[in-house]
Amino acid sequence: MKSLPIAARNFKELLRDPITYILAILVPILLMVLFITINHNAGVNQIPTFQVETLTPGIIVFAFSFVMMFLGMLLTRDRKSSFLNRLFAAPIKAKDFILGYFFPFFVIAILQMTAIYIVAFLSGLAITIHLLMTLIPLLLIAIFSIATGILFGSILTEGQMGGVGSVFITVTQLFSGAWMDLHLIGGFLEKVAYALPFSHAIDAARLAIKGDYSNMLLDLLWVIGYTIILVILSVLAFKKNMRQ
Repeated sequence: MKSLPIAARNFKELLRDPITYILAILVPILLMVLFITINHNAGVNQIPTFQVETLTPGIIVFAFSFVMMFLGMLLTRDRKSSFLNRLFAAPIKAKDFILGYFFPFFVIAILQMTAIYIVAFLSGLAITIHLLMTLIPLLLIAIFSIATGILFGSILTEGQMGGVGSVFITVTQLFSGAWMDLHLIGGFLEKVAYALPFSHAIDAARLAIKGDYSNMLLDLLWVIGYTIILVILSVLAFKKNMRQ
């Protein structure tokens, strides 16, 4: 209950900034519509990664990178303005602060995923029971992105966060396989891509859509491992801020 006032305040901060909706929700939707339209007009030369079943998980994971950046920016601003320092004087534990930042951005992630799935359904994605299994890797990578935002927001300045956030979004685009086949890249870059969690989250969701649950387990374990590590690191970084 102690985290709810903080969560409410943070959600209001998001509502005051229209850039949040434009970048976090509208940009991924516009990209999805663009890629699907290109693929539709390609006729017999359609691109496999632009098929709606393949594209949807990639667009969702890409959208979560904006959640990380916005959370990191909000947290760095609160540190700069001494807002957090004043709150630290209250009898509130670190977990209450962290949950206060977690909940609003988790809601944004859910809204992103819902909006993208609606566009996917309108574009021909079949509504099956298998879609429920895609929620496991996608929600895990959402938590990973939020934890990364808390970590960076706890250790970086506002100016540094802008640059790091941009790099994070770029890395997510290039090394997730969201709209390109990583196997076609090959070599060192492919190994780097599969050392990161984004490609595994997308592959797990794509396999879930096909109902291939046995082959998605290894990808899922990668995402779970990364998420646990980032959650631990974000908690430690935030607690260090409180002690200082």
